[in-house]
Amino acid sequence: MLGLVLVLIVVLQFEGTSGVVLHLYHRAGDDVVLPCRLLSSYLWCSSIYWMYIRDPSRRFSLEVKDGKVVQSSPRAARLNVDRNCYLIIKNITAEDAGGYYCGFSIITYDDIVLLGVLT
Repeated sequence: MLGLVLVLIVVLQFEGTSGVVLHLYHRAGDDVVLPCRLLSSYLWCSSIYWMYIRDPSRRFSLEVKDGKVVQSSPRAARLNVDRNCYLIIKNITAEDAGGYYCGFSIITYDDIVLLGVLT
C-alpha cells in the first residue's frame, strides 16, 4: 500500500493537459510556475490578467492586472510574473489550490490552469 501511495505522489508531481485546461499538482511548500500557453508567444506582458477562483460559486480574485501583481491580493508577496507572462507562486499552500485564468481582460480568458496542492 505504501508503494502505491509513493507512486501516486510521484505521478502527481507532473503536469498533464486536457483540452485547453492544464492540470498541475504540487506539494505544499513548492514554488510553481503557471504557464499561459496561448500568451507566451507575445513579447510583452503589460496587458496580461491573471484571475484566481477557489470556489466556482464565489467571485474570482484578480491576482495580476496589466502585467503587475495586484497588491491587495492576499498572496501578493508570493506572486510574480515572468517575462513569458507566466504566474509564479512561491511557497504554495492548500489555500492556493484552485483555478487560475490568464487573458487580456477580466471578461475573457485564454488559458486555464487548475492547481492541486498535495498536503
